[in-house]
Amino acid sequence: MTKEIDCFIIGHNPQPIEEIEKKFKKLGTDAHALRNFELFTLRYDNKPYRIKEYLDTFYCKNNTLPTLNMGEVFSNTVAYLCTFLHRRGFTFDYVNSIQDEKEELAKKLAQENILTIAITTTLYDTPFPIIEIIRFIKKYNTSAKIIIGGPYIFSQVRTLPFNEMESQLQLFEADFIVNSHQGESALVNIIKSLKQNLPLKQIHNIWFKTPEGYIATPLLPEDNTLEENMIKWDLFSSKIGRLVNIRTATGCPFSCAFCIYPEMNTKKHRYVSVKAMEKELNSLNEINSLKHIVFIDDTFNVPPEEFKKKLRMLSRNKYKFKWLSLFRCQFADEETVKLMKETGCSIVFLGLESGNDQILKNMNKKVTVEEYRRGVALLKKYDILTLGSFVIGFPGETQETITDTVNFINDIGLDFYNPNLWFCSHLTPIWENRQSYQLEGNGLDWKHQTMDSKTAADHIEKIVLSVDDQTALIRDGRFDIELIPFLLDRGMSVKEIKAALQAFTGEIKKQLTR
Repeated sequence: MTKEIDCFIIGHNPQPIEEIEKKFKKLGTDAHALRNFELFTLRYDNKPYRIKEYLDTFYCKNNTLPTLNMGEVFSNTVAYLCTFLHRRGFTFDYVNSIQDEKEELAKKLAQENILTIAITTTLYDTPFPIIEIIRFIKKYNTSAKIIIGGPYIFSQVRTLPFNEMESQLQLFEADFIVNSHQGESALVNIIKSLKQNLPLKQIHNIWFKTPEGYIATPLLPEDNTLEENMIKWDLFSSKIGRLVNIRTATGCPFSCAFCIYPEMNTKKHRYVSVKAMEKELNSLNEINSLKHIVFIDDTFNVPPEEFKKKLRMLSRNKYKFKWLSLFRCQFADEETVKLMKETGCSIVFLGLESGNDQILKNMNKKVTVEEYRRGVALLKKYDILTLGSFVIGFPGETQETITDTVNFINDIGLDFYNPNLWFCSHLTPIWENRQSYQLEGNGLDWKHQTMDSKTAADHIEKIVLSVDDQTALIRDGRFDIELIPFLLDRGMSVKEIKAALQAFTGEIKKQLTR
């Protein structure tokens, strides 16, 4: 009997490194995106190698270790959407990572009776992976309605004129898009309307295809609380590998001037109760294959006292898995960091952004360099690995502020760092003050009164050459913080991991000086 599926969820479509390079080169040799890509890419035997390919080729294969695979990370988005549909009585199926499940996906597309196919866009910043997915779908299934939603689509609708957005949708050949920072209720209403033959115009927050073009329906903010829609991980236990991403909060209590997050998501910061988090972790702890959890909240340790309650709960349960998270280190204290270590925290991602107080002020980070120093020192005291991320070229940036950042990186002794060319989005708070900084441009092509994007890219090369050899680059675009647990699971020690990433950094430095 043919399996009836109301909605088939499509997870991430990681692009092979050669395809990424090819698409960037189509933009032209002067494109900032291509230069940004090439800066962190080694060329060996005329092939591109980022960290993943470098480790796969020179460490994993040489030491008979399994190669690195993004499909090992079970998608929080896939799990959340499937759970949301399941709770409302709809049938679902899914693939977590297309590149790893193409054969299975092709079979299901051809054999299952699928009403809708939903494509998530959480990790995309270009349309290429989406176009590739839809072409693959239509090769095996031409009857299912295609729905696209998520951060990439929401940002495109917010920034593109209607006719340009409509042209992009025609390129996608999508039947629907969901135009909401949440969107799961809109997805449910599309499915319900198709099943019951109800008018599509009654659904908020969507665009739908007609013979005359696309029609956009009125906007109405969704309010789907996380605690009322916690993921049922037992639905996916047979497919979960060694690592999952989980979310314990929505929104953000901060409003950093470079960040698109407050505009793309609900601005109200709401976090689940310790009891609800404990129930979810208990469920995950029953999955034998699971070794690591990534808490993907932007503000996992905020409010600080609530974070301590979570840590005490972790300590009480003595879970078998290790964990890692984003972490605002200005809120670190001795008790917190000690509990983090005791409960299995292996590495934290630190959005430090700059080593200069004036730039931090311009960014509205509400933190000082000295507070960063104290927080990182505590993390080092308890042997928690640190990955510091930095934004280069933000309005107000100068040679002097960048020198401060380099000195800061070298002084505090981060284990790993990640320098990023500032991305100018018109949806961020800084754009509202663009006249004050004489700011022009968009994306990676911009200029303001103290710097332009080409100069900032030049400075990033100098940063890479100037940072101490003991602090290694982690800049892949597919694996960043997740890279460390992947390597630990492959039997590499922390010392061996650092040596491997330091070797990669050394090769990047040699390439820059040729």
